[in-house]
Amino acid sequence: MTEKQDLPSSDIAFTPSVKAEQKRKGSRVEFLEQEAEGGWATTITPSLAEFIS
Repeated sequence: MTEKQDLPSSDIAFTPSVKAEQKRKGSRVEFLEQEAEGGWATTITPSLAEFIS
């Protein structure tokens, strides 16, 4: 079974229905390219925590 940290970071931000809509409207390709490059951060770093607070 795939562990959560092995999933693309977009799985956290986009549900399957949102991804389907992105595909329908033509923007899904951009997110696939970003996922192929490692996606975006899914953890809160100390500097981000400071910014948020």
